[in-house]
Amino acid sequence: MKYTNLILLLLSLSFLACYRTPEPQQKDSRIRVTVIPAEIKEIHKTVRTSGQLSSKTEVRLSFKTGGVIEKISVKEGQHVARGATIAQLNLAEINAIEHQADLAFLKAERDYGRIENLYNDSVATLENLQDAHTAQNVAKANLEIARFNRKYSVIEAPATGKILKKLAEENEIVGPGQPVLIFGSSEDEWVVKSNLTDRDIVTVDLGDPATVRFDAYPGIDFKAFVSEIGKAADPYTGTYEVELTVEAKDYPLVSGFIARAEIFTPQAELCLQVPIDALVEAQGDVGYVFIAKGNLAEKRQIKTSQIQGMICIKEGVGEGELVVVEGSNYLKDNDEILILEK
Repeated sequence: MKYTNLILLLLSLSFLACYRTPEPQQKDSRIRVTVIPAEIKEIHKTVRTSGQLSSKTEVRLSFKTGGVIEKISVKEGQHVARGATIAQLNLAEINAIEHQADLAFLKAERDYGRIENLYNDSVATLENLQDAHTAQNVAKANLEIARFNRKYSVIEAPATGKILKKLAEENEIVGPGQPVLIFGSSEDEWVVKSNLTDRDIVTVDLGDPATVRFDAYPGIDFKAFVSEIGKAADPYTGTYEVELTVEAKDYPLVSGFIARAEIFTPQAELCLQVPIDALVEAQGDVGYVFIAKGNLAEKRQIKTSQIQGMICIKEGVGEGELVVVEGSNYLKDNDEILILEK
């Protein structure tokens, strides 16, 4: 019996030895990252701005004379052909003035002819003849003025285009030169008008390429170029107006679209660059990146001169230092890291 118990004890110990729970393996707590060396490269300055789309030829149409609007034959957004009559005044008074000027001119011609005959017969003096000739010329000028006013009491489309806005209605009384319609030509280019600061305006030249984007066409880049640069600052904002001519492509554009533009200037400089993905915090020209120091990540403050897909570093990182570009969002200062091959 004694030997039987001993055998059973030995068998139990051997069984427990076979099924002993394995010790847990220690987990690798290092954060996996990828790095890239900071390199000195040439970078071109990009000016970012915004503005509003408009037709190159966008004009406020008005009557030369004042009066009662008899007819406006277009609506906002309507396309019109060059030369189409789109508005006119009530012409009763204007026609009467033209007729009056016409009659006055005919009378002045008759008077001049009669005085000329009298002068030839030595009855009228040279002064009488000259006065009659002057009266004839004055009457002729008044007739031309009346006809000119009659012509511009009707508004015709100056080109093929679109009515952008109606500023008056039929039967309203308008003064001379008071805008009635805003017209945009579709025969000319589309332009984006924007304003730049003095620091940006000095870097931009005529013909510089640009990219324009509209909220109406997300993800689509429209090619453009700088076509005009203002030479004087706006007295209220202190900024300078720049005009970008846009290639319309196959997409219909509408005056008033809000545009965001990037102007690619020829101005270049050498700077220490890393991808923008390396930046973990930023405020103004100050930001933070992580530098790989052996198996540790060091959080480093940097100063940037510009950001445009790449960070241009002024100070804080040396050339060739390894900057973390992937995995930096999970890091804290002095965390252990495992550098992965790209």
